[in-house]
Amino acid sequence: MRLLRSIQPVRTARYLAWRWMKRKLVGVPGVEALPLARTNLPGIRIVKAIKKEPSTILLPVPAQPDGQTHAFFRDRCEIPVFERCLARMDGARIHAPDGFLYLPDGRVLLENHFFFRDHIENHDLYFAKKPASRRIEGPVFPLIGFCPAAHYHWMTEVLYRLHGCLEDLPASTRFLIPARALEVHREALRALGIGHDRLLEMNRNDHFEFTDLWYASPVTKSGYDIPEVVRWVHDAFASYTRLKVEAWTGRRPEMIYITRRLAYRRRIVNEAELITMLTAAGVTCIECEKLSFSEQAAMFSRARIVIAPHGAGLVNLLFAPFGGHVLEIYPEEIPMGATCYWSLAHALGWNYRYLRGTISARGADSSDISVSVADVQSWLSATAGSAVSPA
Repeated sequence: MRLLRSIQPVRTARYLAWRWMKRKLVGVPGVEALPLARTNLPGIRIVKAIKKEPSTILLPVPAQPDGQTHAFFRDRCEIPVFERCLARMDGARIHAPDGFLYLPDGRVLLENHFFFRDHIENHDLYFAKKPASRRIEGPVFPLIGFCPAAHYHWMTEVLYRLHGCLEDLPASTRFLIPARALEVHREALRALGIGHDRLLEMNRNDHFEFTDLWYASPVTKSGYDIPEVVRWVHDAFASYTRLKVEAWTGRRPEMIYITRRLAYRRRIVNEAELITMLTAAGVTCIECEKLSFSEQAAMFSRARIVIAPHGAGLVNLLFAPFGGHVLEIYPEEIPMGATCYWSLAHALGWNYRYLRGTISARGADSSDISVSVADVQSWLSATAGSAVSPA
């Protein structure tokens, strides 16, 4: 342990020296830190002010079933509502699906990464030599940026960009997406009226320059949700899947447990015992990875109680009716992404509770979790009577 502690400062110094050398040898672009709506830059025209004044929404601080609250949530209960605009750019460039958006003057737009300066300045793309750019003609709207192909970020933050501006885009607009976007992500776009023929794919090493890039600001920080925007997505999904859900012949349970047994982290190590208890209580266990977009919509269309370890399966609350109850299971150390489903549940009118397990493998976000089955059973017993409709 002492040896590791002595090595760490050396590694840090080497890393900082490597970054300094790359900065000198390769050169790095500047960063535009202001919201785009407040800039007056050449090559950019503001088409529409979507949200003129920034504001704040307060989240109710959630509790564990025993009533205790954690400082993590108390410190993060304010949702910033960003100032937003729809803009057109001539000469903007995008490097790779991670969404490094270079303005016509050559600077990186910090806003496109939710103002996470460290995410940009610590990213390999920031130091990488830029390949020759491919020129893209005609109107294009980018659906890429911070972790765009991750399921949670796609179904929320990426789709949220379209709120308040989708109807203002030219009919010939193509939508730039990561080539690795899953079919469920493409169908989510179809639910918003964007067909496969309007998609422009971007691979890892692509570098595009646009003659007419239509860009919309993010709605809030990553990991938070604005109720108006969430309900817009929710209603679009419900309208798109209504006939398929009505034709669904499988079960449409009211109580659901989302397993992460197929994931590589945050699995419940004593899940067999947990599922035995939940099954006896009438809860249906679901593996979301095996379901299509419409199948997920059908399975959650009557959900009133959802239990799950922290993970992207909880984004399926977007398919559920308003006003249910959710219990999210965390490791002992609350991960940084813990605002995601607390915020989403609040936007959908769900009663949110969380439960901390014990860490089975060290590391806050990447750990497997051992959870108290008795605590889950106690919460379910107290909640089920008022939440579930009679058969």
